[in-house]
Amino acid sequence: MSPSSIIRALEQDFKNNKTETFPGEKAFSQEDQKVLKIDEKRMELDCGHYTLPLPFRDDDIVPDNTPLVLTSANLQKRRMINDSKFREHCVESMDKILDSCYAAKVPEEQDQAPEDQKK
Repeated sequence: MSPSSIIRALEQDFKNNKTETFPGEKAFSQEDQKVLKIDEKRMELDCGHYTLPLPFRDDDIVPDNTPLVLTSANLQKRRMINDSKFREHCVESMDKILDSCYAAKVPEEQDQAPEDQKK
């Protein structure tokens, strides 16, 4: 299966969902199309899994949403501190994701988060 056929399959699924949810709305913005074209070139098969690098700000693809992300993360942190059931659910979910190798912990030497944002 080629990377472009995977992208087409994902596009078709996305278009179907968009059409059903928002009739008359275009499936992809110009920015979405630009990202898809770039990703199609950068997609790699690695150990049986397709991988794509994340589009970073310096790629001039996505806007800088750092303030929004930090606000959201702080709200999430506050909710986890105040709601033990929610925290337990989040920890269990993240453990499953890590155990399934869908994500990995960032090694401490690569952690670039500001000190006040850690733990």
